[in-house]
Amino acid sequence: MKNVFITNYVDFDLDDAWKFIEKKGSIIPITKGRINIFNIDNLVRKIKEKLVEITEDDWVIISGNPVVSSLVCSLIIQKFGKMNLLLWDARNRNYVPRKVSLKETRIEEYDERNFNQ
Repeated sequence: MKNVFITNYVDFDLDDAWKFIEKKGSIIPITKGRINIFNIDNLVRKIKEKLVEITEDDWVIISGNPVVSSLVCSLIIQKFGKMNLLLWDARNRNYVPRKVSLKETRIEEYDERNFNQ
């Protein structure tokens, strides 16, 4: 099962993200709306609670506050040494998949034709 996690969900179009979800997966917001970024301990605890469900094959959409996004990415990289990002291409109005691996210290261009493999 592949899910798509969103660092901070606010009401925006996610129709294109559904093509990256497999086998009863879903779109999972890690945080929603306004976040108190100054209470870091509480924020990290809330993020970790949501990331218990994440697997190394899941996708992440970066949105919202950069503090939240940075913490989410750091925790995922710490857990797996890599992560799968869906980057919004505003011109083409779709998500572009990218795999980031710090184990290999490189960023892979992800072949969109094979994203379900």
